[in-house]
Amino acid sequence: MATIPSTCKFHVVSTTVDTTDRGSAEFQSQRKVYTMADITDTVDVAVSPYKAGTGTDSIVPVAGSGGSSGEMSVLSGGCCNRISGTSEYSAIHGGKDNLIDASSCSWIGGGRCHTITTALCKVNTIVGGYNHTITGDTRYGFIGGGNGNCMSIAQSGVMVGGYDNLMSNAPYSALVGGRNNNVSGDCAFLGAGCKNHADRNFSVVVGGQENCTDGGTHNSVLGGCENCLEGDYSVAVGGKSNHDDSCACAMIVGSNITADRVCTTFVNNLSIMNIPVASAGLPSGAVWNNGGVLTIV
Repeated sequence: MATIPSTCKFHVVSTTVDTTDRGSAEFQSQRKVYTMADITDTVDVAVSPYKAGTGTDSIVPVAGSGGSSGEMSVLSGGCCNRISGTSEYSAIHGGKDNLIDASSCSWIGGGRCHTITTALCKVNTIVGGYNHTITGDTRYGFIGGGNGNCMSIAQSGVMVGGYDNLMSNAPYSALVGGRNNNVSGDCAFLGAGCKNHADRNFSVVVGGQENCTDGGTHNSVLGGCENCLEGDYSVAVGGKSNHDDSCACAMIVGSNITADRVCTTFVNNLSIMNIPVASAGLPSGAVWNNGGVLTIV
């Protein structure tokens, strides 16, 4: 189709006027006939920055590179972004080198080199950051900010910030910040730190380095370094190189401690401040200072 030059003039006449071409060959050579398609093509370029994509009811920018073949999908701004034909109802807004491939109802907002892919991916979101991936049977997942985070088979999972973190086989879990962390337990939480692992269901690792929940469920490591829990309902608070030896309901406070009994608190040293000097009003099981002797009520 032709683009109509801006210097052209149009004359409108009544439908009753005879429009048969007449005149000399020289006069006719100066005439140019345009179609409605030419007019539409010219107006689209001049007025709208968008045009129809190759997919049904899809929209892409007129300028720039990239394309959308997914039905009812939208590319708005950015460069080298692409939505594949099997990614219906999806959108990419801005950014560069982003791809939604075989993932319906998904959205990428800005950032660069993001990918949402595979046939089972649906209704996922990546916002900002660099080089994030959502893949596998992941639905309703979210990655926001950060660099190089990956979510695989993690329905309704959330990853916010951080660098080179992984969430795999971890539905309903969350990972916030940190570097080289890994979440692979259901309903688990990992907050910051480095090289930490929340591998068991309902487990929590908050900060620290190289901490893990390798066994049991409902475990928590709160900071520290190289702490590892394997028993159910156990907690390690800070310290270094603690281990619960698969004991349930153990609490470890300190360093280099191996818990070997259930429902027990383990510490390196214990200082009890402000011990009562009388038993009056104390509940059964409480301790008090009986003239320098530690006594249990």
